[in-house]
Amino acid sequence: MQANTSLNLDKLGKSETVQELKKQLERVSKLKSPVLLTGESGAGRWPRLRPFCIMTQELNDAALLRYSRHILLPEIDIEGQQRLLSARVLVVGAGGLGAPALLYLASAGIGQLTLVDDDTVELTNLQRQIIHDMHTLGQPKVVSAAIRLAAINPEVTLRLLGERLQGERLAAEVAAHDLVLDCSDNFATRHAINRACVAAKVPLVSGAAVRFSGQLAVYDVRDAASPCYHCLFPDEGEASDGPCATFGVLAPLVGVIGSLQAVEALKLLAGCRPALGQLTLYDALEGRFRQLNVPRDPECPVCGQPFDDVAALVDQDRGRRELDLAEGFGDAAAAVQG
Repeated sequence: MQANTSLNLDKLGKSETVQELKKQLERVSKLKSPVLLTGESGAGRWPRLRPFCIMTQELNDAALLRYSRHILLPEIDIEGQQRLLSARVLVVGAGGLGAPALLYLASAGIGQLTLVDDDTVELTNLQRQIIHDMHTLGQPKVVSAAIRLAAINPEVTLRLLGERLQGERLAAEVAAHDLVLDCSDNFATRHAINRACVAAKVPLVSGAAVRFSGQLAVYDVRDAASPCYHCLFPDEGEASDGPCATFGVLAPLVGVIGSLQAVEALKLLAGCRPALGQLTLYDALEGRFRQLNVPRDPECPVCGQPFDDVAALVDQDRGRRELDLAEGFGDAAAAVQG
C-alpha cells in the first residue's frame, strides 16, 4: 500500500526557506568530528557489520524540510536520513507497542514498513492503542494502522500482512528486511522472531509491557558480544492472548516502551550507536528506569553456535524456567544480575 503525493512548498507555511536550511546544514557539517565522518567506533557512527539500508533516496526540497530536524543532528545528517528513507522495517504487532513505534517510524520516513498482525480492532484496544480509533472498530489492525500512517506520511511504502507469520514464512520475511521490531504479546512469538533474526543476522528491537512494568532490549548478533532474546529468556512458554487481557496495563506505559523501540530502531538504521547488551527496565509506578548489562550466553542453543536454518533452531532443548511477565520484570532483572 502506498500513496504518492507531491508537496507544494509554497503551501507549507514553513518558517524557514530551503536555502536557509541548507545554510544551517553547512554550518552543522563543519562541527562534525572525525569520528562521525569516518564511521569509526566510539561516539557517533556505529560501525556497520554488514551492508544494509543502501542509500538510494535523493532528498528533494520537500524532504529536506520534512526531515530537517533529523538532518540537523550531526549523528544523523543527510546520510543517516537517506538510510532511513531506504530502510525496510518489519513490525510484528500493531497494538499497544506497535502503535507508537509505527507512528514514529512513518513520521521519520522509513522507506518501507511491513505491518504484521492477525487481529482486529476492538473497543478494549482503544484504551492504549493510539493508532486506532472508533471509526476502525472491527477492521483488521493492519488496515486501521495503515490508514493513519498513510495520512501522516504518504511517501512511506506500506505492506500489510494480516496473518500470523510462522516457520519458513516468518524466516523469509525477516530475511527480506533490515530490522525487525517485536511488538508482540507472548513468549512463543518472541522466541520465533528471535530465532528467525539470529538465523538471518537481522537486528531485533524487542519490547514488552504489562501492569506498570516495561522492558526494552536491542539484539544484533552481527556483533559478537550481543546476546539474543533466548540468552535472557530461555523458555518459550505457551502462546496466549497476552498478559494485558488478564493482568491489565497502564495505557501510557505501552507508549513509553513503543517509543523507545522506535528510538533504538532509528538510531541503528541511521548509524548511531545502539544500546546493545543492555536490558532496560521501566517501573512506571516508581517512575524509575534501570539498565542491566547482559552478555551473550556462550551456551545459548540459539546464538551460541552456528545453525544452517531456522528449522534447526526450533528443535533445540530448553529446560530452564520461564520468566513470567505476569510477575513484572523483577524476576528478569534478578536473573540477569545473578
